[in-house]
Amino acid sequence: MKLRPYQQRAIDTAITDVLANEHSLLVLPTASGKSHIIAGIAGGVGSAVVLSPSKEILEQNVAKMRATGFDGIGIYSAGAKSKVVDTVTFATIGSVYKKPELFKDAKCVVVDEVQNINFDKGMYKTFIDDLGVPAVGLSAMPVRMETYTHDDSHDTAVEVRLLNRVKGSIFTKLSHVTQIDVMMQAGYLCPVEYDIRQGYVDIKVSGNGKITDAEARKISRRLQIMERTAKAILELGHSSALVFVTTIDEAVELAQELSDIGINAESVSTKNTPKERAEILSAFKAGKVRVVINVGVLTEGFDYPALEYVILARPTTSVGLYTQMVGRVLRIHEGKTVGRVIDFCGNVDRFGRVETFEFVKSHTGARLRSEVGYLTGYDFIGHKDIEADEYNGLTKSSGMVIPIWMVGKFKGKHISKVPTWYLEGVGERMQWQAMSELASKELRIRRFND
Repeated sequence: MKLRPYQQRAIDTAITDVLANEHSLLVLPTASGKSHIIAGIAGGVGSAVVLSPSKEILEQNVAKMRATGFDGIGIYSAGAKSKVVDTVTFATIGSVYKKPELFKDAKCVVVDEVQNINFDKGMYKTFIDDLGVPAVGLSAMPVRMETYTHDDSHDTAVEVRLLNRVKGSIFTKLSHVTQIDVMMQAGYLCPVEYDIRQGYVDIKVSGNGKITDAEARKISRRLQIMERTAKAILELGHSSALVFVTTIDEAVELAQELSDIGINAESVSTKNTPKERAEILSAFKAGKVRVVINVGVLTEGFDYPALEYVILARPTTSVGLYTQMVGRVLRIHEGKTVGRVIDFCGNVDRFGRVETFEFVKSHTGARLRSEVGYLTGYDFIGHKDIEADEYNGLTKSSGMVIPIWMVGKFKGKHISKVPTWYLEGVGERMQWQAMSELASKELRIRRFND
């Protein structure tokens, strides 16, 4: 198989870091072919342990490496019912973290979905430390939500940080980034159309910055999200759709409601056994099930390139989760010209379209930003750009406008919450250039979405 240019660059970079005995963090979007990159790294260094977060992802990675013709593949995982060590061993962490001596010949550890690692303690850290070899981490969105109290004001802050800035992280070096828009322009990702049925939603979050189930249910009832989702699915004709909801009750009830009106629909959650889940997803891919409603189990490692629609029927404050949900529809497939996202919860307004996501250099190393502003280094409770050199509406470190309105009647409000009439009547005419540019940019986004 001929590798894509960015895949070869990622492999070469990782191998160079391993040979220099350095840990390496690679950012690779959903549908970038991480399995092929993992195979290239593992085969390139000669011997490695590849850690996958689940049996399903492990099996995908093994299949891709076998397809390269590499000889010497082992699987060490209780879930996969195999305990074979070879030149390159694919494993789940629970099966190996107390047995580093079995892998004494490994030149590196490759960690897929590295954003799941607990850096302070836990099985991954224990295994990597005990093995004493370089680690290569791969992730589509290597971020972590951090909660802390400001020393001066004692206010609570919730900040999304890149993993290279998370306390205790071994991945301090961001070695390679493949940008989403680069892949899309090259034809490796499917273009996306957004159908925004609900604009920015003001969400009350818990102390850790996450939405509680109670708050999510409250929003769902207030916005009639389940009813509107069912109606939208009726309008899709025979198209396949993957729906993301917050609670298991919502998933089960929506699947039943759709089934009652003749639409083949199933719910998938942690209540399903692995066998039940596999059977439902197999029927989904075969076209026997038209709609799958899921709760937090199809965000990683679910490959269905022909999928036409993703419906966001749950709000989130997590840019990682948002990226994973939208990512399900990014894969290219014969006859598929566009992937479609229907948003009922203001997620697109909160984070921006994923093709505008960009990792950029900053005085702290790197940051993630989109059309709506910075998505890392930003306090989503206090609405402050924590990583900025100055907080006055414009960051001197990057020259990028912060999405907070800083003057007049709506001072301190996120730009998405400032009314259109105000931006058109006042914002664009302001003498304060930073605010005038911010108003103009927001209006362009709104007119595009309309």
